[in-house]
Amino acid sequence: MARGRAGGVAGARARRGATPVLAPEIVLLYKAKRSRAIDEADFAACAPALQPDARAWLAGALAICAPEHPWRAELAEGTAGEDRA
Repeated sequence: MARGRAGGVAGARARRGATPVLAPEIVLLYKAKRSRAIDEADFAACAPALQPDARAWLAGALAICAPEHPWRAELAEGTAGEDRA
C-alpha cells in the first residue's frame, strides 16, 4: 500500500534528529489489531495530532486490514481520540 511519501518503506520512517522513528500512523495500524488499554490510550493521545494525510492513510489501511475497527469511524468523523483514555 502506498503511503503517499517518496520511498515506500523508507517513507514509513521519519527522523527525530539523527534517530529514525516509525510514523505514528503506522504504529497505530499495528496497535489496532489488539484492544489493549495501552493501545487505546496511544490512539487517544496520537490520533488528534495526526496530519490529514497521515489520518487518511490510517483510515485507508484500517479499511483494508480491519474494516470493522471502531477507530475507522472516529477517523472519518474527525473525532479520533476525543473522550478516550
